[in-house]
Amino acid sequence: MNDRLAGLSPQEKRALLVQTLRRKSGAIDKLLDHIAVKVDDLEAEAVLDPEIQPAFNGTPPRPERVLLTGATGFLGSFVLSELLRHTRTDIYCLVRAANTEEGGKKLRKALEAYGLWDEELSSRIVPVVGDLSEPLLGLGPERFEELAGEIDAVYHSGASVNWVYPYNALKPTNVLGTQEVLRLATRDGVKPVHFISTLGVFPLVGRSGIEVFRENDDLTHGGSLYNGYTQTKWVAEKLVEIARARGLPVCVYRPSLITGDSRTGAWNQDDFTCKMIKTWVGLGTAPKLDTELNMVPVDYVSRAIVRLSLRDESLGKRFHLAHPHPVSVNDLVAWIETFGYPLERVTYDKWRADLINPAKGLRQDALYSMAPLLSMSAAADGQALVGKMPEFDCRNTTEALSGTEISCPQVDGELMENYLVHLVRSGFLDSPTGG
Repeated sequence: MNDRLAGLSPQEKRALLVQTLRRKSGAIDKLLDHIAVKVDDLEAEAVLDPEIQPAFNGTPPRPERVLLTGATGFLGSFVLSELLRHTRTDIYCLVRAANTEEGGKKLRKALEAYGLWDEELSSRIVPVVGDLSEPLLGLGPERFEELAGEIDAVYHSGASVNWVYPYNALKPTNVLGTQEVLRLATRDGVKPVHFISTLGVFPLVGRSGIEVFRENDDLTHGGSLYNGYTQTKWVAEKLVEIARARGLPVCVYRPSLITGDSRTGAWNQDDFTCKMIKTWVGLGTAPKLDTELNMVPVDYVSRAIVRLSLRDESLGKRFHLAHPHPVSVNDLVAWIETFGYPLERVTYDKWRADLINPAKGLRQDALYSMAPLLSMSAAADGQALVGKMPEFDCRNTTEALSGTEISCPQVDGELMENYLVHLVRSGFLDSPTGG
């Protein structure tokens, strides 16, 4: 399956996968064989260019200009807003665009989409036209060297987030792009790198036998990762760790499932959790699953990253940005029902069968986004794979944020109502009352 997808355009990949998923349940079960990869088999991918050799000794100065990748993404937009509001630095934003003017418009549009645009602070946004998936970030040798001399630190939030594409399809952006960021950070002096990873670098599904993942745990945990995105993020984080061992000052931030803004309800509608909720509402059913979701609002994640990054003591550390109180799927379903959407609780296999039934009339994008769950058969390992989640140690994060005003908002029925109101008002969900 990976080989078939590798040579196709994104549109062709999407159409092929949807067609495969609709064909028959047995074909879906076979997809699991191509989704699960043991991290031992990814070790060969974690090789950092030997030319990336930082020469560093001492404490880096307070940055005056920083590079931010992924600024038009969901989390990246919030990180950009936090940097603008809580520092005085100029933020150079890597953005794919035809020219600087168009890049500036894309950045503004992304901030406006989440209610983050501030005209008074916008003069400190510097669009940098490039591409994370290209050598030298798509800048060319001369501009690459110029940029290396202009910036003092890097916030690497950029990534292709897709739970369906295989490793090879995401490697150019997520793995090779990270290598180019590390290359930039070692040119013309050394620049600290703040790398935004994910708790998905640990085996969160399946029988790993690990009950608690600690911030300083080794990534060589021997478990399996179940999609190309987490696999590429695992390799990318390994590259960052290799650079750290060579002397580059780095911080690693690992968020859990990022949800909407706890203040405004603004949420990325391409997010997996958003589409899962849309699928439940569209079908009128939700699977019976005895599991939990570790959900953290995006405003907490972005505020924590920026605050932690400004502490000299943070360099060299890893930070888990997880919620201390995970949400059970049963509670999530109950909150959605309270909002006005009736949801019948059905077995996992029944829900799965309904999801791939063309007669149900679900939009293809909703079906497509659920592919990781569709590839797990309850009759086989489905229930075990989505069973009890491990706990996440957040000691470094808790100690570093102690005494600040930053704390993780409670994820409860009130917050979920805030999210659902926003999703209805934006047209992502139909109103439960028809109004």
